[in-house]
Amino acid sequence: MNIKQIKYFVAAARHKSLSAAAKNQYVTVQAVSKAIADLEHELGSSLFVRESRGVKLTPFGSRFVQKAEKVLEEFAELEAFAQGSAAKKARPPLDLMLCVPAFYTTEKACRSIKRFLEKHLNVEASVVLGNSHACHQALEQNSIDAFISVGAVAEAGIECMPVGTVCPGVIMLRNHPYVKKDAISLEDMKKYPFNVSRKFDYFYEAVTKGFEGNPDFPPIEPADENTKSMLAFFLRGGMTACPCIASLGELFPGTVMRPFALEHSLAIPICLNFAAGRKTASLVSLERLLRNDLFMFSFGNGAD
Repeated sequence: MNIKQIKYFVAAARHKSLSAAAKNQYVTVQAVSKAIADLEHELGSSLFVRESRGVKLTPFGSRFVQKAEKVLEEFAELEAFAQGSAAKKARPPLDLMLCVPAFYTTEKACRSIKRFLEKHLNVEASVVLGNSHACHQALEQNSIDAFISVGAVAEAGIECMPVGTVCPGVIMLRNHPYVKKDAISLEDMKKYPFNVSRKFDYFYEAVTKGFEGNPDFPPIEPADENTKSMLAFFLRGGMTACPCIASLGELFPGTVMRPFALEHSLAIPICLNFAAGRKTASLVSLERLLRNDLFMFSFGNGAD
């Protein structure tokens, strides 16, 4: 018994004719007749009664066709799965890096972006974290397609494509005096220690340049960013600037995020950065997707 015999048998049962089945399967009547005869021989029972105007299922044939149709449906699903997997493997993968410092929910962010890419581009994607040096090195070595930065990248050999914006915010401990505020003003920031991670290169540049010359902008404390020093900083009431993306959750254990007050906010670009003149097929698809307004990233004050 083979799948070809099952296909010809089901076609004959549906059309009640060997010749109609042959036309449906794009084969000769002789091929259909032989396949069904061989199947009947293997089963040891007749499937059809031959009549002058076609064929009619026997009682056994009527029971057999119900199971045969299910087999064909499952076989069609199996073929579709195999073809889809082969097509997916044929597509080049998409490898990205996030140019941000490590934070508490790093893995969650990478998984979310990976799922987004695989859903909308139907590619195998990988998303990992890296500082600016690691991102540049990976791009030079052609081990990634692109990296995503919070803040514009203006460097030779790199094309920077804005794909959305994010406003700045601050994180502080849950018991901070300002925790009940919906937003934090520059005046508020001046009253407690304040810093911006220099490891967050492009975000740091965007914030400091955005407030350059503003006398109300608080002085930035040097940031020693190991866990023990960060905890000591927060225990002093410290606030550290960060992209205000509430959906990332806690960026540091026991902290909350609040946006800059609207009158002090900035629209910091989120950018896709890749080697000039070198675009993989998957990167072209990603660029096309991100240029679609429906998928533009835009994070306002406190937005998810």
